[in-house]
Amino acid sequence: MKASMYFNYTSRSLLRGGQRTILAVFCIAVGVMSIVALQLVGFMLQNSLTANVRATNGGDISVTAQSVPLGASDLSFFKQLKSNGAISNYTAVSEVSGGLSAVTPSFQSFSVEAVDPTRYPLVSPPTFVTPSNGKISDLLTRNQVIVTQSFLDRYAKKSGESFDVYIKTSSGSGRTLPVTIAGVIANTGGLFPGR
Repeated sequence: MKASMYFNYTSRSLLRGGQRTILAVFCIAVGVMSIVALQLVGFMLQNSLTANVRATNGGDISVTAQSVPLGASDLSFFKQLKSNGAISNYTAVSEVSGGLSAVTPSFQSFSVEAVDPTRYPLVSPPTFVTPSNGKISDLLTRNQVIVTQSFLDRYAKKSGESFDVYIKTSSGSGRTLPVTIAGVIANTGGLFPGR
């Protein structure tokens, strides 16, 4: 048998039953998409049941101020709660948008989080890629930063490299920060889900 027969036969069959062929291809495509969607839902459900919720949330409870950041007087309230024994510990995290240039398109911006290295994180520490035995309190000194592995890959940076980060607050004011990469953490884990 010749290979051309297979192509001739199938092409004539497609021409004869055109509408039925299109319907069959459409049904197969919908079936494949349904199976993929069900797998994605299954993986999401599995991750939600097996993930450490405390690590993902950063503690037992998280308070977020969207429009106006919490001030020093607001943080004294949490200090009072700790001294009364109502909570065991707390830490503040300030999150702003950053980029590698003063005018960064939104698709090239990234999240910059400022933390107190002596108190952060409250729960399980991240998994460090570089250095393998890294500690946040040791690495976040003298304009040093910790980034994810995906940040290094996306922006072609390496551990120990220095560069400028341009940050912009919710009020619209901007600032340039000279930083050096002191540590790299894995892309997965409670500290940086999905980043």
